[in-house]
This record gives sequence, C-alpha cells and structure tokens, in this order.
Amino acid sequence: MSQLATQVQPNLPLFRGSLTQLRPIAEPDMLRGNKQQGRIMNRRSFLHAGAAGVAGAALPRFAIAQPASSRRLRFVPQANLTLLDPIFTTAAVTANHAWMVYDTLFGVNAALQPKPQMADGYTVSDNGRTYLIKLRDGLKWHDGEPVRAQDCAPSLARWSARDTFGQTVAKAVDTWGVADDKTIRITLRSRFRC
Repeated sequence: MSQLATQVQPNLPLFRGSLTQLRPIAEPDMLRGNKQQGRIMNRRSFLHAGAAGVAGAALPRFAIAQPASSRRLRFVPQANLTLLDPIFTTAAVTANHAWMVYDTLFGVNAALQPKPQMADGYTVSDNGRTYLIKLRDGLKWHDGEPVRAQDCAPSLARWSARDTFGQTVAKAVDTWGVADDKTIRITLRSRFRC
C-alpha cells in the first residue's frame, strides 16, 4: 500500500490526521465511498468477484444424499470414536455408533411403535408382574457363539444401573433374570399400570 500511495500522491504523507488519529490514505482501486452515491464498484473489484464466482463453480460438488441403489452407508462422525461402550460414556459419537452396530431387544418403527428386534416376542403373567421375553433364533455374537438370555439379563442390569432411563425403569423391577437359554425373565415389584 505504501508504494502505491506514494506513487499516486507523492507529496502527501501516508497518513492523514494527527498522530493519535491515524487513518490510511485509500488506494485508488478499492471501493470508494461517496456520501451521496454510496459505494462505487470499479472494474478491478468486478473482475475479482467474477473470478471468485468461476472458481467456486469449479469446486467439487458434495453429495447431499447417496443414490438409492447404493449398498454402502458412509457415515462420518463429528468426533473420533474412542469408546465403544454406550453404557460407560454419554458421548454422542459412542451412542451413534452403538445404534448402528448393536441390536436391542425392541426397536421402534417409522411410526415410533415398539417392535421386537432381538426378541421373538414376549408374554406377561396373569398377575402382570412377570415378563418373559423370548429371543429370536439365529442371534450370534461376533465370534459365532449364540446369544443367550444369560448374556442379556446382566446387560439389562448393567444398563439400568448407569443410564438415566434405565434407573427409572429399575425402580419398578424386582429382578432381571433368566427362565432358560432363550428366555429373559423380568419380574416387577408391582403390576405395571399405564
């Protein structure tokens, strides 16, 4: 700026005003202010704006969604996944990972109605205090071992001790138990009332 300012106005100082109120002399190719007409755009500013527009159009376009024929879901989390256990941490990245990877006994459909996921169904005792949840066939761990009710009941107890909603549910539960290898038994303290 100083060379251009001295070339255009060689006899004027680079700053006008007193030393306590320094303000630079405007360069001739910048937008000029006019109290009556507002700002005036000159040719160089117009060409810079046009070049920026052309460069922006040449940038790659990001996909908003994948095509319906795509068989691969690409998910980019907002943070690094450091813990895989959603019971141990409340980090959103861990919760998102858990919903995409782990199964739950029941899920919800698009209408937010509960539907069995790992469960094949359930029954309620006549007194309304005992729920028997039967696991569906074919459930396996990552190593090929079958998922058993003996694995699920302790997971429910662990969840109910740490999760806020689980703690609320646990107030009504007497025991998280097992009826057999494929059936979880949940006994309530009193009959559940809606």
